[in-house]
Amino acid sequence: MHKLKLKITSIFADTVSLLANSKRSFGYCWKYVPISTILLIIFSVFLSTIPFTQAKFLGSLVDSLVASVKDGVLGHGLWVILLMYTLFSALPGILAIVRNYIDKHWFIKIQNELDLEILRRRAAVDIAKLEDPVFQDLTQKAFTRGVWPIVELIESQFENLRLIFEIILGSFLAITFSWKIYLVVIVFSIPNFIAQLKYGQQVWGIWAKNSKEMRIYFDLRRFFTWRTATIESKIYQNSDNLLGRARKILHDFEVEQIGTEKKGFWYKFGAELLSDVGFFLSLYLLVLGVVQGDLAVGMMIFMISTIARLNSSMSNILSGLARQFEKNLYVKDMFTVFDTKPVIEEIKNPKRLGLSTSPKIEFRNVTFHYPGQDKKVLHNFNLTINPGQKVGIVGDNGAGKTTIIRLLLRVHDPVSGEILINDVNLKDLSTKEWWSYIGVLLQDYTVYNMKTKEAISMGRASDSSVASISEEKVIESGKMSTADSFIQEWKQKYDEMIGVEFGGVEMSKGQNQKMAIARVFYREPLLYVLDEPTASIDATSSLKIFENLENLPAGVSAILISHNYSTIRHVDKIILMEDGRIKEEGTHEELIKLKGQYAVLFKKQKKGFE
Repeated sequence: MHKLKLKITSIFADTVSLLANSKRSFGYCWKYVPISTILLIIFSVFLSTIPFTQAKFLGSLVDSLVASVKDGVLGHGLWVILLMYTLFSALPGILAIVRNYIDKHWFIKIQNELDLEILRRRAAVDIAKLEDPVFQDLTQKAFTRGVWPIVELIESQFENLRLIFEIILGSFLAITFSWKIYLVVIVFSIPNFIAQLKYGQQVWGIWAKNSKEMRIYFDLRRFFTWRTATIESKIYQNSDNLLGRARKILHDFEVEQIGTEKKGFWYKFGAELLSDVGFFLSLYLLVLGVVQGDLAVGMMIFMISTIARLNSSMSNILSGLARQFEKNLYVKDMFTVFDTKPVIEEIKNPKRLGLSTSPKIEFRNVTFHYPGQDKKVLHNFNLTINPGQKVGIVGDNGAGKTTIIRLLLRVHDPVSGEILINDVNLKDLSTKEWWSYIGVLLQDYTVYNMKTKEAISMGRASDSSVASISEEKVIESGKMSTADSFIQEWKQKYDEMIGVEFGGVEMSKGQNQKMAIARVFYREPLLYVLDEPTASIDATSSLKIFENLENLPAGVSAILISHNYSTIRHVDKIILMEDGRIKEEGTHEELIKLKGQYAVLFKKQKKGFE
């Protein structure tokens, strides 16, 4: 009994969630395709009445035919009834054609708009949240089927609407005719209702199961769906191993699923038999009424059809509930992503910088550790970058170099201390405005599979129009990043398509990095922030790129992180990081004279290249 109460509570909660998400899903229909949605609702309601109307005319036809045979005269009324019965028999097919046309229009429009809505919502998620592994799992699970869960949930509600009206109309007709017969149908339907309540809500599928095993399975799938991961697994000959891991998870799931389905089989089977017994008793009472002369044959046919339709509608709406619960799991996850609040909250009335030259940047007593971790990455960190200053940051992996950039971009906020931009706390600024002044190259950069000039212009894409691209600036950016040297070798040059999958060229890792740097130059920012910008680039090109960065206009600042000490030796100031603190600071010449750690590392690296 306790388990049943828990089950009912769970079903109630899931039903509330289903209704709420269905309402929200319909909200997109009203927003994007209101006319088609209204027409589909009208069709759903109208179609629910046709079976009963058709049955009524069939019953009347039988009664009129019996009377005509008895009298030996083909009455005028018989032809009218025959015509009406034919009309209502043909009407569903005609309406289906019209409804299908409306449904196609509705589907195409809502599918496209929902797909764009998903892209907008995902673009709005802040960077810190995107890096949350739990959120990544949720996102992958939520959008593995694209917009289909929402579309299918809405479509199932159109079907529910039709079934509900059939149940209401069928119940009214049955009660009006004989409440005793209606009671028999309802009483014998209760076991079927309980069976659906107990087992029909079981939602199974590796796609819907929220568990560690499910997340592992999704992670394994990327070795067969992501190109880079697939290539590596092939080279290392890991495909069979990974496939075996995936197979085990699915097998364990199958055992659990089949076991539950087996328990429900006999319960549902018995409940269905009881429902059929109730239908038989109803038929018996109707036939008895005809034999006793209390009921016309036509009315009996009408009521048999009505009760059969009522019984079928009740069964369908209950069995369909399980499928809707499953669809709702996807939709629930999708809406959870939609409603995700940013980790970094923007101030309501931000202060404006209105910069035309680079600002003064100051890290003041900044301490930071990443969410969920206790180890501090920065300890009471202080750093000032004056307007127009070119700063190089060096140090071992884990010293805190990249964290400085992430805090400066406000991917995270300091645990304590503050970051000031022209003496204004970074938290009091609009992230959108602040980012508009910055050109960033992180260690992981994006490949844009589009024309070369379009890929470079993504550094400052004002709109989606190709006409907005400055081809002169594209070529200049290509030259500054040294990408121009290989672009000129391509047949279409700056009109060459990128991406072998799209009939274009396949770039090397170094070429991809040069293209990424070209985008930063195209952006023409007031502050360049580059993390290992030449890690995959040849030495000659690296020196050229850093020379271009060091010779930026006086009103432009740059923060350059590099493991190659020789490439940043000409910047205005070099910071040597160690364990989240500044170990040494000064120009290249000053640090060499200091004969500290920087000097030792520089000489060691220089010797390694000789």
